[in-house]
Amino acid sequence: MRHIALSFGGRVRAALITGCCSVLLATACLAAPVLAADQPATTAQTTHQIGPHTHQIHGVVKGTPASGATSFTVTTKRYGDVNVTFTGAKIKGRGHVQGHARSFEVARVSDLKDGDRVVVQGHTSSDAKTFIARRVHLLPAKGAAAHTSHLVGTISAVSTGSNGSTTLTLLANGSPSQTVTVTTETKIRPEGKTAADLKVGAKVTVVSKNGTATGVVVMPS
Repeated sequence: MRHIALSFGGRVRAALITGCCSVLLATACLAAPVLAADQPATTAQTTHQIGPHTHQIHGVVKGTPASGATSFTVTTKRYGDVNVTFTGAKIKGRGHVQGHARSFEVARVSDLKDGDRVVVQGHTSSDAKTFIARRVHLLPAKGAAAHTSHLVGTISAVSTGSNGSTTLTLLANGSPSQTVTVTTETKIRPEGKTAADLKVGAKVTVVSKNGTATGVVVMPS
């Protein structure tokens, strides 16, 4: 009888222990979502502040600057949105930023538009709130591949940009008009021909990459 009583008592204690464990487990499961909700949300990538040692920033132009503007905003990964002031620069040829052969320097803020990729060189203002640009370089669109094309047509319009480049509008039989940019690096043939010979009415053959002419052949009139 004593063995039976002890066995019965052991079973009772085991049942109580099991019941308590089940209650604790249920309580923990209910409390877990509440505790998780109390945890602070993961913060976004930490941005840094521009300072006296910041001499170059790169990012994307945020918003199209107004005509005559002397400031614009660049969205960067490292510094977040940076306010940039730029009073303009005198361009000599087609300036390239180091490591970006297909970039070119712009002369004024109004040459930029929303979404343009830029590299800005300069220094931080004394109050560390503005980046004062000395040079602004426009980069090709991200992911743009070098695409070579041949155009044959007649020049219908010629315009000169503030950065010293020339834009030609070409008309070809049965095709929509197309534009190409001629720079100081564009080779113009035959020998002796120059950008001055690229006039309205001239017949030309143009080899270009991503809209920039690498070579222009002026055809006999």
